Amino acid sequence: MKIIDVGCSYGVNAALLRTDLDLDDLYAAYLEPSGSLSRRQEIEHRAFFRNQGLRDDIQFVGVDPSFRAVRYALDLGLLEAGVTADLETCELTVKERSALADADILISTGCVGYATEATFARVYEASATSRPWVVAFAMHPFSYDDIAAALKAFSLETEPLKRFRQRQRRFSTSTERQAILQAMAKLGMDDRLERTSGYIYASCYISAPPGEAL
Repeated sequence: MKIIDVGCSYGVNAALLRTDLDLDDLYAAYLEPSGSLSRRQEIEHRAFFRNQGLRDDIQFVGVDPSFRAVRYALDLGLLEAGVTADLETCELTVKERSALADADILISTGCVGYATEATFARVYEASATSRPWVVAFAMHPFSYDDIAAALKAFSLETEPLKRFRQRQRRFSTSTERQAILQAMAKLGMDDRLERTSGYIYASCYISAPPGEAL
């Protein structure tokens, strides 16, 4: 299976899906007591993932404008290839298009709102011949409507998983909490989880060719 991870950062999704690790395992392996990633740990992580026996039946191609993050994931063997162009403004090169071709699925777990329909359209167009599904999480209060419209141009139908909400992260400040709650109210979004939990949540959307079961 070939997965394109839009907004891949340091390859966390690849690490989770290509090993038996969970997030708690990654936290334990990555963080010093101070909560920061040290230079020494970057070296240790290479050995750490070599010992995990990365699955070779899943291939990840990462898309992220952070060259350092993508290079890290490539060096550890988590990604097979990476695209570090800013696809909000730049077209894909021939080499980048080749890396994205023949994908089975596109995923995104945290970049919607920073990456817009421009990025998703460029990535999907490069892999469109294999008709991959798109599974994306959009953190509240970001809307997924423009991305869904862009994917509709490739004849994909988008449906939200209405009963599923993913906890994304804590509010960083009370000011951020107030701003997000106000934005959600303006958009008519259900904000009960944000009001009661202290966390920002994300909605999940699935886009697939017509007639394929969601």
